[in-house]
Amino acid sequence: MFTEPLDVWGMIVLILFPAGLYCLLFSILRNIGLTQLLLIPLLVIHAFQIVAFYLFGEGVIAVDMFLNVITTNVNEAGEVLQGVLVSVIFVIVVYVPTIIVAALACRKKTQLNSKGRWKLAGTGVALLLICGLSGLKANNKDTLRFTLYEDVYPANVFYNLNFARQKWIRSKQYPETSAGFTFDAIRQDSVPEREIYVLVIGETSRAGNWGGCTGTIAIRPRIWHRIQTWWL
Repeated sequence: MFTEPLDVWGMIVLILFPAGLYCLLFSILRNIGLTQLLLIPLLVIHAFQIVAFYLFGEGVIAVDMFLNVITTNVNEAGEVLQGVLVSVIFVIVVYVPTIIVAALACRKKTQLNSKGRWKLAGTGVALLLICGLSGLKANNKDTLRFTLYEDVYPANVFYNLNFARQKWIRSKQYPETSAGFTFDAIRQDSVPEREIYVLVIGETSRAGNWGGCTGTIAIRPRIWHRIQTWWL
């Protein structure tokens, strides 16, 4: 509500959609502790979103953030966690007790009676209906439109998660899908001196990765100084 550029109707949807969704989910099984344990993956998403808010102050978990989780090495992950220690502590304080209470409730077989489950389900349906009506008037002030899969949590985060899965599959298939591709680049000029080409791709250009270049690649001191100056 406080970080996304939505109007009042959009804010109402942000409240009612997850509330109605959770009411429906918790009305499926009698054992509420078991339901919460089955929803631990959703708690992980919530925790991830809190960290994302701490880092960027706004926005849902982006596609690239999901991909970074499975491609980032341990050292980089440790550096990130050290920088977001406050949010990590908050996540632990909020969600670890939740899981413990859910496990105890599941073990004791704490159950909702049929009447309570029907009331919960009815409440969920009513909230989602109101949410749908509010969504007809809702608007995103930046994009001038409003969609469930882009603007409403947690629908948007699962949309991004599925999109990240598709990108991961395409990246794995890249050697086959791009096997016959060529830029058809032709070098027109030539010089008598030895030439060295340095290709920097995205986050590969980190200070630690440049550390051994002076010893392994014969880069002229002036050029190397420019590279270091640009990076710093």
